[in-house]
Amino acid sequence: MKSQQKKFESRDRELNQVWKSLPASARTALKQEQRVWVTKKEQQCGKLSDAKSEAIPAEKRISIYKCQLEMTIARTAYLDGSE
Repeated sequence: MKSQQKKFESRDRELNQVWKSLPASARTALKQEQRVWVTKKEQQCGKLSDAKSEAIPAEKRISIYKCQLEMTIARTAYLDGSE
């Protein structure tokens, strides 16, 4: 499971770097869309706080990280124009 967590964390950092590299005007224009995407990601995948909880079965935690990873990769590609 740590492997999935590390993969997600790496891609999440990449997404944040892409976001910060966007012009301020683009970030402003995309801010609401980004908030909607975060909410959708949590609803579709589950919350990261659950993935970190020992009370949640390991399979479910891995599933959360995998889904979060896939959506984060897709969002990064969208924001950097490589989609």
